[in-house]
Amino acid sequence: MTTITQNVGRGDILLHRGVSERVGVQWTQDAGDGQGYRPVDMDGWTGVFRMSGPLGDVWFETDDVSLDSRGVAAVMLAPGTFDGDEWAGRTDGEWRLTARNPLSGGVELLGWGHYHLEL
Repeated sequence: MTTITQNVGRGDILLHRGVSERVGVQWTQDAGDGQGYRPVDMDGWTGVFRMSGPLGDVWFETDDVSLDSRGVAAVMLAPGTFDGDEWAGRTDGEWRLTARNPLSGGVELLGWGHYHLEL
């Protein structure tokens, strides 16, 4: 399995318990033709959104990620996602959003950063 990681800036997010949250990124690349940046078509790709603790232990993971031809990858977090008592001790950590190309099998890091969960 290949992993291709380009320069992806850190994006910190604030999440709220008990409400719908949408976390997403848009992937664009320089077209190389002097016309600037264009979205990467991710139709047919699969994605994974992961939240983990400071030691790397995975606290939440879903492959219910939408990816489209406009380069947008997004995950919807339902209001009850963080209802469990365990989340009282998981208010800070790291999030990561990746996508797998079905043709090459390569995995792209689309976004990452720290999160804070408001209880």
